[in-house]
Amino acid sequence: MIVGFTNAAAMIIGLSQVNKLIGVPMGRSEHFIQDIWGVAKQVGDTHLPILAMGAAAIAIIWAIRKKAPKLPGMLIAVAVTTTASWLIGFERDAVATIDQVAESEAKALLTEFVRTDARIKEINEQLAARTAELKALRTERGDLSHQAVTLNYEVELLRLQLKDREDENRRRNRAIRSFVFERVVAADGQAAELYAEGKVPQGKASDGHRWRIARAASGSMRLTGGGEVVGKVPEGLPSVGVPKMSWEMPGSLLSAAIVISLVGFMEAISIAKAIAATTKQKIDPNQELIGQGLANIVGAATQAFPVSGSFSRSAVNINAGAKTGMSS
Repeated sequence: MIVGFTNAAAMIIGLSQVNKLIGVPMGRSEHFIQDIWGVAKQVGDTHLPILAMGAAAIAIIWAIRKKAPKLPGMLIAVAVTTTASWLIGFERDAVATIDQVAESEAKALLTEFVRTDARIKEINEQLAARTAELKALRTERGDLSHQAVTLNYEVELLRLQLKDREDENRRRNRAIRSFVFERVVAADGQAAELYAEGKVPQGKASDGHRWRIARAASGSMRLTGGGEVVGKVPEGLPSVGVPKMSWEMPGSLLSAAIVISLVGFMEAISIAKAIAATTKQKIDPNQELIGQGLANIVGAATQAFPVSGSFSRSAVNINAGAKTGMSS
């Protein structure tokens, strides 16, 4: 079971990086294979600078592992490619509005995307209000009152509408990100125009870069003409405080908490046993549960995500020669 679990996680982690290596978007649906197939269909849109940067990093890691295995290949690859990214201006971003898009199909898709996005926000607000009203009514009159049944029906209907609108915009977003534009910058200070690649009118000159729409929202959009980078790292530390609790929360969170704790423990103990099989160490599952429990209690004070072990980072760590937790 552990071997199957570990190998399945390895396959998912590896395949989930393919779109980042070739520079195309990957959808997030309920079916991972469907998402990967969506990436495979976009191979023709591979962003060559991103692929070159990724291939260079892999080549550096492979060469160091072969020639000088005692050196930290991962760290050297990160340092070299980060420096190269800074020197060549790998990141290239711009901001535009929908009105600047000259391609009629892309403009129509963007308009529908923004309109549906606004509708999604509206449905979320209605859903939050109806859910709060339903909880209050159930506390006061019980589940079987006519008003509670009506409200419950409205909540379910809103959830279905929300899912439909989100699915629509997910498909539109995939289509929007597949468009490649050339940008014509006006000399007289007017707003730049975005034309589909190869469709710039005669007499106008593009800036020489290929642009894609990275994100669209409420009339404006972020363009990217280079590679994706981490960007600005947020400053400071998270605030520390006791989580806010109410009597309704345990009932709504209990089932999710049980599933998350089981999956989190299974993930951590699986990678621990997989590594222990090579290092010949002994694993104490109870101690692992205590460690995870303490980590999650402390994490709750800073509104952290649930804490567990990491397949990918543990594998990288052990391959780099880690012996103790101090290596982290």
